[in-house]
Amino acid sequence: MESIHQDANQLMKKTLERHNKSNLMFNAIIQQGTASMSVARSAREMDATLILMGTHGASVIKRAVIGSTTISLTKKTTTTVVFVTA
Repeated sequence: MESIHQDANQLMKKTLERHNKSNLMFNAIIQQGTASMSVARSAREMDATLILMGTHGASVIKRAVIGSTTISLTKKTTTTVVFVTA
């Protein structure tokens, strides 16, 4: 599990460096757990007013998983959730 956490930290660092010159503000958070629970918890802790999540084109199987995560997140938070396709 430690290796996964280290990989996630490295990927997050590279992503932040790549977008560092943009006018966007980023909050980098790495958590363990299901996506819906982690996102809902982070939004609550940060008193977020909007959750923006990107999705990728997916196979039928992946669409079922993404769909269930979307439904689960919207049930776990009162924060507005916007999903955009990449």
